[in-house]
Amino acid sequence: LLTTLPMSGSPKVVTEAGYNALPDPNNWRGQDEWMPVDQHSQAILTLNLLLDSYTLGASRTYLYQLLDAYRDLPVSDADKHLGLFDFRYRPKPVADAVRNTIHLLGDRDTAAQHFILRPLNVSWTGLPETANTTMLEKAGGDDVIVVWNEVPIWNRKDRIAIPYGEATIGLDLKGVKRKITVYDPVKSQFPVVTLENTDFASLSLSNRPLLVFLSRP
Repeated sequence: LLTTLPMSGSPKVVTEAGYNALPDPNNWRGQDEWMPVDQHSQAILTLNLLLDSYTLGASRTYLYQLLDAYRDLPVSDADKHLGLFDFRYRPKPVADAVRNTIHLLGDRDTAAQHFILRPLNVSWTGLPETANTTMLEKAGGDDVIVVWNEVPIWNRKDRIAIPYGEATIGLDLKGVKRKITVYDPVKSQFPVVTLENTDFASLSLSNRPLLVFLSRP
């Protein structure tokens, strides 16, 4: 939608963005058009949403909402299941995923808003057509490549997650040897792959976004 709006040169924001989610969507008793996903899928979809908004030029994305403010019995009001936290203030998987992403991508360097970006020459092999990438850079010289694979992940009719295996993808740094550290923010804020002094990485891409950090050359 952002690409079709007649707003060339104008600031763009995304608001009221989020997903109705339950620990067990089979408990849903509300309207079909508000059919929830499970909470793990909510985490994946929300990160995809944030990444899509950024790459399409949105300067801000406002998630709706922070907290499930009220208990919902019977389970039929979608507005009470959109939160990053449940009504007891406990974080859902989506809260952890967003926190991990912010923690990993954040840049507290005093020059973070005023440094000149360097070109990054890399290429991919085996990247699915459903995958997207975007390149970021930290003021200290580290590069970050975000990779996310937007395959269907939820079966609304049967109220279950759609299984997806892993695609093997290759990242070629064109002869520049660097430390490569890979994170899966839906899972944790800790590395899932670490490779030292290499110019190539073979990675497994599922339906969860990956953050690929390249140390300063």
